[in-house]
Amino acid sequence: MHGPAISSPDGKHIAVVYWIMAGAVGFDHVHVVVRPRYSPFTKEVFAGLAQDPPNDPTVSRKDNNHILVSYSENGTTEPCGNAINKVDNIEVQCRE
Repeated sequence: MHGPAISSPDGKHIAVVYWIMAGAVGFDHVHVVVRPRYSPFTKEVFAGLAQDPPNDPTVSRKDNNHILVSYSENGTTEPCGNAINKVDNIEVQCRE
């Protein structure tokens, strides 16, 4: 299942969220990939558990250099421990 593309405020990068639904055999997972606006090639920047796809976690852009993966509305925000790659200094932060 794919979510909508999330453009950075400056329009230079696109983030795409997708979920892998395991159903009864395991846990659902969320993945976030980023690509430059005019490139077809993506790089995965985050992979984690999804509790209620596509509503949890929510993924949004804080600014040009930060993507926020929110598992909670009121939790603390810090760099994700399971962030995978950096793309052009874009940091993935998690709120839990």
